[in-house]
Amino acid sequence: MKRIILINIFTICVIIFCLEFIVGALKLSNLMGIDNKLILLKNNEDYKFRPNSSGKVFDKIVFTDKNGFRVPNKNFEYTKNKSIVFFGDSVTFGNGVREQNTFIGYLRNKYNNYNIYNISLPGYQATHHKSNLKYINEFKNVKKVYYIFTLNVIKELSNLKLLKIKKDDNNANLNYVEELKEIKLFRYVNSYLRNKSYLYLFLKGKSTDPSQRWFKIDKNHYEKKNLDSFEEILIKFKEVTFEKDIDFKVILLPYEFQTRKNNCNKNNLNPQIKIQSLLKKNKIDHKDFSKNFCYSKNAKNLFYKFDPMHLSKKGHKFLFNLIINDI
Repeated sequence: MKRIILINIFTICVIIFCLEFIVGALKLSNLMGIDNKLILLKNNEDYKFRPNSSGKVFDKIVFTDKNGFRVPNKNFEYTKNKSIVFFGDSVTFGNGVREQNTFIGYLRNKYNNYNIYNISLPGYQATHHKSNLKYINEFKNVKKVYYIFTLNVIKELSNLKLLKIKKDDNNANLNYVEELKEIKLFRYVNSYLRNKSYLYLFLKGKSTDPSQRWFKIDKNHYEKKNLDSFEEILIKFKEVTFEKDIDFKVILLPYEFQTRKNNCNKNNLNPQIKIQSLLKKNKIDHKDFSKNFCYSKNAKNLFYKFDPMHLSKKGHKFLFNLIINDI
């Protein structure tokens, strides 16, 4: 009996190992972990990556400069006399994509007479951007500042905890997954497997549709929370850049779920519409590229596999081709 049990356990392990290898080799999913050694966390506002360091983010090696921000390679130096600065979160950082294949990497290559500063990090929220405005005074001759906006940026400004999606048969599974994330053990196991297992992320992506789940949770923040605090941050951006005669522009991007067939409509794009209203009210230059993504061929391929908002290599090239018209 024991022998049979051991044989069955061994067989299951071999099957899992083979499936793990196949899913990884065929690139049916991508890893989503971040090296802990990269993270330097004193408190929420001081959260940053370690200066002059390296490590993996979503299975790609990244390098940081003296301020802990992403650069193309180790010991990279800013040697130009004028600069462009990009604010953002993990989408702007370029999770899962080599730096030279991110939209900022392409811009760095095209506009090689500029220093291109990418002061974005995975996990950054609106208040981090406000704190990082100080770098504009430290960088060489800043000419342009861009803020790449994604929907999850206002979470920190919300007092809402776990947001229940409207209960119906279609959303029951979404709420169940969010409830599981409140369990400490589940969070630990999920975090570990996101960093190690292609098979886990493939099965999770196929069974729970993370893109839909994240979008519906984040959309609720825009429906149940006023945006006054975020507007104050936008105004601060405008004040700081105006004072120094720097061009400032906000670029709005969509979630993958919004770009799906029949999803690119007024209801689903309402978060971007609300942000555009704030930008227009405060006379801040901006572009919403959401519909550009919606109307592109095979829009799903512009995003990281089973991911709500991060761009794939193709997605970064697509964004680069959109944004060069505004540089």
